Amino acid sequence: MSGEKVYLLALTESEIREVLSTIIEHPIQLFSLEIQAANDHFLIEINLDNLQDPRGSVSITDCEKVSRRLMDFLETAHGQENYTIQVSSAGAERELRLPEDLGRFLNVPVKIFYLEKGKKVNNVFQILGFDGKFVTLEPLNHKTKRSLGDRVSLDKNDILKGNLYIKF
Repeated sequence: MSGEKVYLLALTESEIREVLSTIIEHPIQLFSLEIQAANDHFLIEINLDNLQDPRGSVSITDCEKVSRRLMDFLETAHGQENYTIQVSSAGAERELRLPEDLGRFLNVPVKIFYLEKGKKVNNVFQILGFDGKFVTLEPLNHKTKRSLGDRVSLDKNDILKGNLYIKF
C-alpha cells in the first residue's frame, strides 16, 4: 500500500471516502473525515457541508441519511467490525478552506487571521469580493456587527486562516 493507514480489517480511509462519494448527494458534500482507532473499536467522524446554504449548514435529516447509508454499507461489507459513526455539520464557526471559501461566503461575517507588515493579526470582516488573488473585506465591530468603515484588500497569500463568525 502507498502509506495509507488501514483502520478496519479491510477498510481504508480512501474506501470510506469512495463510499461516501456515492451516498452523499448534491448540494451536500463531505467537509472532513476522521477515523480514530482504540483497541478493537473505531470511531468514524464525518462532517458535512451544504453548498447551497449561505453558511454551509446541513440538516439533521441530511446527517441521518448519510449515517444510515454508510452503516448499511459497513454492516454488509464489514459487519464483524466494532465501529461508531458520527455525522454532523461542519459547524457554524467552521474553518474556511482557503482560498476557495473566500468567494463562497460573500457577505457573511468571518474572522480572518492574516499577516500585516510581517505581524500576525486577526479581525472580523464581511467578505465583499474575491477575484482569485485579492479579497475585499469590510471590517466589522465584533460586538455590534456594524461596519467600521474603510474597506481592506488582502492578498490571499497573506491570509493564514479564517472561520465563519457568529459571535455577535
